[in-house]
Amino acid sequence: MNFEKIETFAKDMLPHYLEAAVFADSPENEEALTDAEESEGFEFSEEAEHLAYIDCLYFVRNSFPWFRRDNLTPEQVGHNLWFSRNGHGTGFWDRGFVHGDFLHARAERMEACDIYLSDQIDGILYLELN
Repeated sequence: MNFEKIETFAKDMLPHYLEAAVFADSPENEEALTDAEESEGFEFSEEAEHLAYIDCLYFVRNSFPWFRRDNLTPEQVGHNLWFSRNGHGTGFWDRGFVHGDFLHARAERMEACDIYLSDQIDGILYLELN
């Protein structure tokens, strides 16, 4: 496998993975999140982005051949990885992908990951493995 292609795919899927995290698992403190969005916007901590990238890279490294067979984009993989690994009742398995069940099972084997807002009202989001 070409590691450069894998690394590029993981980098390209990262913003979509984080977007799905916010969409599906918005932090409990909705008021703080809204305040942050209205001011400078929320952002992920550097640690959270690093953890997310490692997760994306791990998944791509272990599943890349199946993405290519289904012609999946980084956007599709990023969104569906978050949904599948965190048990949201949707994900790879229900998108009509030829290898959807297989990819869903691989994602489920990864630990669930939670998103939370920092205790400060600064709009910084963190990720934590369960």
